[in-house]
Amino acid sequence: MPSKTLIFLLSAVCSLSWVTPLHGQSSLSPTISTWNDHFGDSISSDGIWLAVGAPQDSSEASLRGSVHIYWDNGGTWTHHQRLSPVPVPESGENIFFGTSVSLDGDWLVIGAPGDDESGVNAGAAHVYQINGDTGFWEETNKLFSATPATNDHLGTSVSIDSNSGLAVVGQINGFGTGVLHPWIIEEGTWSALESISNPIGETNTKFGVSIDLEGDTLIAGAPLEEDGKGSVWVLTFNTNQNVFDISARLQPNSDVQAPHFGTSVDISGNSIVAGSPHDGNGEENGGAAYLFRNNGSGWISKDKFEGSSTTAGDAFGSSVHLANNSVVVGAPFHDTEIGDAYAFDVTGSTAVEIIQLLPFDGIADGYFGRRCHIANDSIFVSSLAFSHTELHSGKVYIYDSIVMFGDLDFDNDRDIEDLLLLISFWGPCSNSCAADFDQNGEVDINDLLTFIQVW
Repeated sequence: MPSKTLIFLLSAVCSLSWVTPLHGQSSLSPTISTWNDHFGDSISSDGIWLAVGAPQDSSEASLRGSVHIYWDNGGTWTHHQRLSPVPVPESGENIFFGTSVSLDGDWLVIGAPGDDESGVNAGAAHVYQINGDTGFWEETNKLFSATPATNDHLGTSVSIDSNSGLAVVGQINGFGTGVLHPWIIEEGTWSALESISNPIGETNTKFGVSIDLEGDTLIAGAPLEEDGKGSVWVLTFNTNQNVFDISARLQPNSDVQAPHFGTSVDISGNSIVAGSPHDGNGEENGGAAYLFRNNGSGWISKDKFEGSSTTAGDAFGSSVHLANNSVVVGAPFHDTEIGDAYAFDVTGSTAVEIIQLLPFDGIADGYFGRRCHIANDSIFVSSLAFSHTELHSGKVYIYDSIVMFGDLDFDNDRDIEDLLLLISFWGPCSNSCAADFDQNGEVDINDLLTFIQVW
């Protein structure tokens, strides 16, 4: 006979729908907003600090842009600082500061692809470091291409890794040709390294429109490569020569002519996730995401997945972020562009959906899911065209407490106790109880196999 404790756990789990494991929604809006700010067009967080870009902020000058800094104040994200560029030349218009952001430890890099200091729309990246005495972020460097040209748009993408001391800044020129510019910090000085062009020499591929850097590994999407099939390039930093060497080229397993694979990318440990928003399983432009894993000898494709409610035109995969075996994927065109997003568990060889995320006050053409980010136990999803105090000023939603998929007793582990709970539910399961992972109305062999896969 089961113990009273087990009976209590069974009752608790039976009353909980597995599709609602995330609880508590809050949101952030810009402290200063103007029409069409697009607050949330870029997001980055290390769990302590959160940076949110508003690249079309015109409060100081038309489309100058800004970045808002928040900090985790005992579980509440509190506005701490607003950053905007010191304009050069004087007008400071059309800088689009905040188009991209990357925050890691004490460092923050912000892309400004419309910066004119080294040439019209040549672009730049601003480097900030937190001042340990004042607690405020201060600009320490401004990075430019060694060979700037008109409309290069340096700063379209950025990524920094504080452990390796590397930063990479992407530029996509007016013809869609991308170049990556790496820098390394040594003894307090940022030094430019050899730039990286599309490895197969193809132009107009948007190579580097999406990038992510972890340690000495850099991944870069080229979604228009091979007429829109797309690729993700994996590069490894050679510390002996201070250059990035190509280590792999990833491509989609898709019958769609132009899935735009690599529109979004992210790496965490031995896993890579890439978005393919024009892909789909019979749903035109419904979108898909791909999971790759490094088995020690190379990167292997493990799964192609989409959201449970993905339909034609959703553009699922427009944004992705991966952390601690959890993935969040945005689909900003879902349901008349209200948008949605999904959280998945990728502990096993396939992506298992945890929950569909929706804005609690979403609007048509709000594009919820434009950017997604995971930090610690929180998910951040932006709706860059949400109308707050001003039309299309933007908003970022926060979803707290990511529950581990299959953790039926909520002890942050998948173990024998969870298996026993699953078995206790065997058979018909009303109201889609927590152990009915595939939501077919009963706990059966498929649910057991799913649980074993993520053990």
